[in-house]
Amino acid sequence: MAAKLAAAIDARVDPGFVVVARTDAIAVEGFEAALDRARAYVATGADAVFVEAPETVEQLSRIPAEVPAPAVLNMFAGGRTPYLDATEVERLGFAMMLVPSDPQRAALHAMVQTASALRRDGSTRAVSSPTTSAVRCRTGVRSISPWSTQSRARCWPRPTTRACR
Repeated sequence: MAAKLAAAIDARVDPGFVVVARTDAIAVEGFEAALDRARAYVATGADAVFVEAPETVEQLSRIPAEVPAPAVLNMFAGGRTPYLDATEVERLGFAMMLVPSDPQRAALHAMVQTASALRRDGSTRAVSSPTTSAVRCRTGVRSISPWSTQSRARCWPRPTTRACR
């Protein structure tokens, strides 16, 4: 895998392109092997690391402490990783937290509620107050970073200094 990573890094033409190396080794080889892989990825030149599915807060705390690069965490409700808020994730030392499915789950819940109201009542009036306004739908939804005003935000998109840790 390090050879593939090195090839990707060598092929990078945009200096702002961040290479995040991911390992899923915990599931097959265990946590220590995943840390070893993450360190090897950094030695190869990865800008950041993503160790998938740590199972305890102790494991979570070890990733940013023991891997010399910004660490990315995947926060998935119902997954193997303890479900923490952004403040706790930052306190543990992670540079970025991904929340891949919560917006999708919330949207699906809203769709089910809307369809249920339509079937039950013949209209969506009962669920219209929490919905997005027509103006907001036309202008789009902007991305929101929970850490946008905090110092870590300066580390992205290209984490090049130890200050990002």
